[in-house]
Amino acid sequence: MAGSGARIVPLDTKQNAVVVCELSDVGARFDIFEKVWRSWLSARRNRRRAIMLKSIDTTAIAVLNDAARRAFTGCSVNMTAGIQALYQTQAIVARVQAYNDFNARNNPYGEHDFGSFEFCGETVFWKFEYYDLDYSMQSLDPNDPTITARVLTIMLGHEY
Repeated sequence: MAGSGARIVPLDTKQNAVVVCELSDVGARFDIFEKVWRSWLSARRNRRRAIMLKSIDTTAIAVLNDAARRAFTGCSVNMTAGIQALYQTQAIVARVQAYNDFNARNNPYGEHDFGSFEFCGETVFWKFEYYDLDYSMQSLDPNDPTITARVLTIMLGHEY
């Protein structure tokens, strides 16, 4: 690049700089960038299609959810302000961890991702959500803990 006529142009006082190429180099560099970008995008689309075509094993999801809920491992746990205001979070957590009242009404898909119970005259809900590892979108495969971040939220019924 040193012999190509490229030059370094300072951008600001923090020592940031940009390499400015000759006009003839810009087109070639853009072509390379475009090929790499298209290849990466194609690979990402193919992976997404492959994951989406896989059937979802709700039994495996239920096993992962139960393990995460019972031990609060493999997930992050959030409690809403309403739950914290009851000042009995340990008792509520114990009820969530021991919960086993799954039925067709609260568990229609068999994932064990939702439950509710009465506590001190209040209805308490807990709910799992599945995100990708950087929490920017839903997980493409909740069966796969290597690409799924589970979030368990415990809330009062009227906070849902």
